[in-house]
Amino acid sequence: MSYGPKSAAEYLLDHGFIPPLAYKATSVAELTFQINEKDRFQDDKLDILEFETGQETSMEPVQSFDIVALPGQDSTPDPAMIQFLRLAKLGGTDAFLLESIFRKEVWGFMSMPVSEINEQAVVDEVIASCTKALDEMNDVSTAEEDQKDAVAEGVAPSSKALCATVRSVERRALTRMLEYMQREREALDLKEYYQERRLRDLGLDSGWDPDDMNSDVGWGQKRAPGGGDLDW
Repeated sequence: MSYGPKSAAEYLLDHGFIPPLAYKATSVAELTFQINEKDRFQDDKLDILEFETGQETSMEPVQSFDIVALPGQDSTPDPAMIQFLRLAKLGGTDAFLLESIFRKEVWGFMSMPVSEINEQAVVDEVIASCTKALDEMNDVSTAEEDQKDAVAEGVAPSSKALCATVRSVERRALTRMLEYMQREREALDLKEYYQERRLRDLGLDSGWDPDDMNSDVGWGQKRAPGGGDLDW
């Protein structure tokens, strides 16, 4: 009998058991994030989320996201999770994006890196959440072994062992995500951020060469600004 593709937690919740294959299949955990109630820009961010409520997925100040680890592959974060966290962590010199003139575009801006400071805050938040969840699972090993033995012997495992199996699967997903985000933190300087993208879009990302003949500039080769060759 097949119950369809489900995580270990979904099997236990819906059917009261965990098939052996679910232990080796895709690992799934869940992390929850929210916009800080003490954030000075909370009202602006809530307005942005309210504006996005008309989309397919309703946006709320508190959001939960699946952390998925496929067998033999790196765990990559849900783009929607990173997008939400960029908005949640937006502040400082990046807060100009919260101005009303950007209200319709700011959520789209969050789909790409905003600034190195903002991106680091996002990465650190995910790392902290994964670390906290893993610290709460330090008592899994014994019950996990009981679950493996019960499956091998064809004996119905205890409720404690079943829950331990779910935690073990979630631990694998969280560990993969933690490792991925730690690598991301080391490569923050390699990303392209909002200001760089904006300058490129305006054609202002190239260096200025005073020897170039540019029709948009009011001087040629004979005189450069500050040359001091005028006879007053």
